Amino acid sequence: MGHAYSSNALRDAQSSALERSLWSALRALETGNIIPVRIFGTDISDTAIGAGRAGRYSTAEVSGVSSERLGRFFFKTEDGYMVQKPIRDMCVFAQQNVIGDSPFSRLDLISCRNLMIYLSPRLQRKLIPVFHYSLVRTGYLFLGSSESIGAHAELFRLVDRRFRIYSRKSSPRRTNLDFPVNIRRPVRPSKPLTTSHGRRPRGTF
Repeated sequence: MGHAYSSNALRDAQSSALERSLWSALRALETGNIIPVRIFGTDISDTAIGAGRAGRYSTAEVSGVSSERLGRFFFKTEDGYMVQKPIRDMCVFAQQNVIGDSPFSRLDLISCRNLMIYLSPRLQRKLIPVFHYSLVRTGYLFLGSSESIGAHAELFRLVDRRFRIYSRKSSPRRTNLDFPVNIRRPVRPSKPLTTSHGRRPRGTF
């Protein structure tokens, strides 16, 4: 199973990370992907988590979506459209503050776009090693157009400069994390998301 993670902590209720989680699931189904995919979408806001889970969009918000996609992946509601259940079932939404809460682990892809530009340089330097820790050996990191890994060239290799895509390097030394390390591990769809202490993270199903 492939595990993707999308986070935009410290953003508003219309968090693009949560929307990207649903759209990533849509594209996986659209291409006939036969590899099971689990997408974790997180935000610091309860309101944003609720919006992500609901999967509801106004008519204006889906104005750029083709009629074929609307018919295939959405159903009409009184006030707009709602994402169909197979897509929503691929996504797990949880409340998380990426600069203070325990990181996930064993992820294949992390999408954290346009978050670090709101953080201080010190916090940015701390966050990149956390992403490195969270990814599997062959994992990828996807940042915003104005973001980079900074001085952590020993942890990531640039794959695509335009889209700020990085691949994880095998670090020659143990990465020191300056955050809590109660590890959250991706789980199978039939099991609840838990921490290493057996507790369910805030905001999970």
